[in-house]
Amino acid sequence: MSSSIGISVIICCFNSEDRIKQTIAHLATQEFSQSINWEIIIVDNASTDDTYSVALEECEKYEALNSKVQIINELKVGLSFARAAGVKKARFSLLCFCDDDNWLFPNYLQLAFNIMNHDTKIGAIGGKGFAKTSDGTLPGWFKDFESWYAVGAQNSCFADSLEKCNLWGAGIVTRRDLYLRAFYNFPSIAIGRKGDNLSSGEDTEFCLRAILMGYKLFYKSNLKYYHFIANNRLQKNYRDNLKLGFKEANHHIVKYFILIKVVNASLLSKFGYILKSTLGYFSTFFGRKSYSFENVKTAVYYAFKINLGVDEITKKIYQFHEENLRTCESL
Repeated sequence: MSSSIGISVIICCFNSEDRIKQTIAHLATQEFSQSINWEIIIVDNASTDDTYSVALEECEKYEALNSKVQIINELKVGLSFARAAGVKKARFSLLCFCDDDNWLFPNYLQLAFNIMNHDTKIGAIGGKGFAKTSDGTLPGWFKDFESWYAVGAQNSCFADSLEKCNLWGAGIVTRRDLYLRAFYNFPSIAIGRKGDNLSSGEDTEFCLRAILMGYKLFYKSNLKYYHFIANNRLQKNYRDNLKLGFKEANHHIVKYFILIKVVNASLLSKFGYILKSTLGYFSTFFGRKSYSFENVKTAVYYAFKINLGVDEITKKIYQFHEENLRTCESL
């Protein structure tokens, strides 16, 4: 899994001909205070438009990108599949997942490189997004939902505030060996956006796996990018579909949170968490249960390996944890 020191920028595209030009143009303006190996890997994820040819033509415009760009195809539709294809081709030790509508500031890659190489226990870092639209305007509701669009500040992830662990995939920088280890024997449960389907959760799943593997996650406000948001994505129906995608992903994402909370906790803390979950299940908050019985069963399974009827996803997540422990012991 070892790679040469440097940074590989991976751009996953699905019908991106209207977005990819500016993304490439901003990458061509990257500035470096030292000599750094870097490359761009554009993954055409079964596009039905001219993404491939448009991207190729745009890359050829910039001398700064000479010999730095690969454009590959991944026919299996889904963000996680496209990313896996890009990571497989990546030559360097760090990965930057740049969405096809992210415009990185000129110092983005240099700063990310410096931060990641300063502390080897940092598993991933995220930056601050700024919304960009074709006419410079945003709907009145946008501020309340900007995080859904990878815009604004993020939160670092700490063991005592995991509910705030929300590094998003836009511009996230991580380690290639960590990413490969995270999914080598246990493919992502969330496949991410699939074509026009707004399924979600793959970024949070990766971050939580990184935490289980003993890494730190951080948000750095000086890592900046524009997120260009097309007008059709600023309609309420698109926003509501985003919400549905997040809700669907929560079914398995919550299981990672539970595992992190209880797996290394003291016996007293484990009983306390299960008691809290059970009381929450029987209590109501504005007529809604604050804990599902499935979460109670999941907590019991992770804390004491007692199976009260958990699903296969719960078991797979625990198997990932056990395999990671065995891997760490053998290193």
